[in-house]
Amino acid sequence: MNRRAWGLIRFFVFLLALSIAVTYMVAERQVAIQKEKGQMTKERLLAMGNISFAHENLINDIKMDLSLNQEILVLLGHYGHLFGEAALIKFNDPDNNTYYLVMDILFYSTLTEGEKTILISHELKHATHPPEAWLGKEAVKYQMDADTYAAKRTSPEAVIDLLEKIKGRFQFPITLLIRILIRNSEEYDARMTNLKNLQSLPEQ
Repeated sequence: MNRRAWGLIRFFVFLLALSIAVTYMVAERQVAIQKEKGQMTKERLLAMGNISFAHENLINDIKMDLSLNQEILVLLGHYGHLFGEAALIKFNDPDNNTYYLVMDILFYSTLTEGEKTILISHELKHATHPPEAWLGKEAVKYQMDADTYAAKRTSPEAVIDLLEKIKGRFQFPITLLIRILIRNSEEYDARMTNLKNLQSLPEQ
């Protein structure tokens, strides 16, 4: 076996070892994140960010459109490591009927007003979904439903652009590998297909 062949073997062994190491680190990190999320309290969530009233008119309009009677409190802070770009959180407390819409400040600061409308519309649509909406294969159905609602308030093209922007946040070599490991490409493809199908529908 020549030197070039040995070099290729060593290179592929290195890639395999790197993949295993990154997979292990991601798995450990995911376990730590789930533990931190499981221990999350309303007080800690509030302490991590700042309340924003910048989108009150939009939120009130969406609440009326979706027949939501819960209070919606918007929080901007460094939530990305726990909840991604944005998340709608409801604590299991019968005395607290509030939904907390948390948005990562680093991501939020890159958005146009139209993109903020999409993000907020998408997340608030999840308030109409059952609590188990994030479990199993049903999750993609609810994500597509939220995408559809956001597209209704803006356009399918605008939602597609935002999804691509979110995907494009992870283009550095190591984080790209992590994205491949932790982001469900099948879900992403299903959501994009749904939005492209909406593009083909006649305008109402």
